[in-house]
Amino acid sequence: MGVELKYRPRRLSGEEYRRFARAVMERDGWRCRNPWCGSRRHLEIHHEPSRSRGGEDVAEKVLTLCAPCHRARHDARLHIKLVSGNLFRFLPTQAG
Repeated sequence: MGVELKYRPRRLSGEEYRRFARAVMERDGWRCRNPWCGSRRHLEIHHEPSRSRGGEDVAEKVLTLCAPCHRARHDARLHIKLVSGNLFRFLPTQAG
């Protein structure tokens, strides 16, 4: 019988999370990273994969989106794929 090790994603909270979010937004030039948008209003950070699916609070897996684009991502109207490091590929949803 051995010890079971479970992986726990890195999660920040409180002021530490707020500082992290501000640093990500600053890195992204205080703009939505969606290449079809670029808004500077109502900015949020998005984890890829999403936090609810194990996304971690690490800069390489997080990007700035405006609230409408963030909502579109979670409603599957915008697809974002982490390519490597801080490089993301944006794919519009196919009409069908």
